[in-house]
Amino acid sequence: MAAVYVFALLGSIIAPILGGVLTEKASWRWCKSTFSSPPENLLMTDSTHITSGFYINLPLGAVSLIIITFIRVPDQRQKAEDKLKLLAIINRLDPIGFILFASACVEILLALQLGGSSYAWNSSTIIGLFVGFGATLVVFTFWESRRGDTAMIPLSMLGQRVVYSSCLTVMSQFGSLQVFAYYLPLWFQTIKGVDPILSGAYFMATAGPLIASTIVTGALGISSINFPS
Repeated sequence: MAAVYVFALLGSIIAPILGGVLTEKASWRWCKSTFSSPPENLLMTDSTHITSGFYINLPLGAVSLIIITFIRVPDQRQKAEDKLKLLAIINRLDPIGFILFASACVEILLALQLGGSSYAWNSSTIIGLFVGFGATLVVFTFWESRRGDTAMIPLSMLGQRVVYSSCLTVMSQFGSLQVFAYYLPLWFQTIKGVDPILSGAYFMATAGPLIASTIVTGALGISSINFPS
């Protein structure tokens, strides 16, 4: 768990600096794809430098997909001797549950992304997205309950204390991390008037102590555990 925290915090340091370099020297399109153009006064120092840059996540994602394809994951339990048919394999993946879950995620993200910027919060588009999200979530919950343990997200698993308490803990920790990781660089650029690269450098003063404290906390936690000999 400590390794995950260190990885997340390191990403919080590297991402603003790397994003600032790409934004200032190349284009915001190298950093992030979005539905609309970003505010010029927040993400770019010169709007004339916008170019149709190639998205970084596409080639890196393709390379990762190729690597994962050839990695053999060991089985934790012995498979049945009878090989399942293609339709049975697809059914075990719960495609209907995935479609409902993905639709709900897209609806709530679109509502939060477009609300207050492209559309007013009380507009029919935003209200419709929120209503659609709620309705889709209800249908998804009903479907997962009907599927039982073969569902994409088994509801019986979510009822276990170790599962829901861990989810709430991680959501609170990483949620608070993302708040200042997103808004602090913007505050440096809009209030302080610094360039994107210097904004990322300023952010290191906040993320650096967090990494140090996480490493120390993890070391203290490991030292207090009595491992069996």
